[in-house]
Amino acid sequence: MLTQQYIKDLSFVDEAATILDDAAGLLFQEQKDILNTYYNRHTGILSQFLSEKHHSISKSSDGISMNIDYMAQIRFMDLKKTASGRKKKIYAPIYNKPVYGYLLGYAYNRLRLGLSTYLRSKTVQKIDEKIIFEIPL
Repeated sequence: MLTQQYIKDLSFVDEAATILDDAAGLLFQEQKDILNTYYNRHTGILSQFLSEKHHSISKSSDGISMNIDYMAQIRFMDLKKTASGRKKKIYAPIYNKPVYGYLLGYAYNRLRLGLSTYLRSKTVQKIDEKIIFEIPL
């Protein structure tokens, strides 16, 4: 039996924008926590940068895209070795692992679920349009 109980009214593009916005917020919060825990000797410029919103989501007829701006400093902090080739004493992955973890692990899986929910709702609408309910008297 098909029911409307589990079907959301949001369009898939709006739901995808919400998912990407949540993922970017969680990503910046995780990076700020790593920065404050392991890299506390650095200046507060990067911490202040991670506290602010530096991502934009654009919706169009073709789809949705997200643009995240970063300081170049965070990429160098993610390297395991120094410029001279020695291993760093204190190292915590602050860029690659959180970025791919949140964007692929969190956002991608939620987008797959959102797409299946959207397709399910559209299928139910099409079936309901085609089915004529007749009650015998």
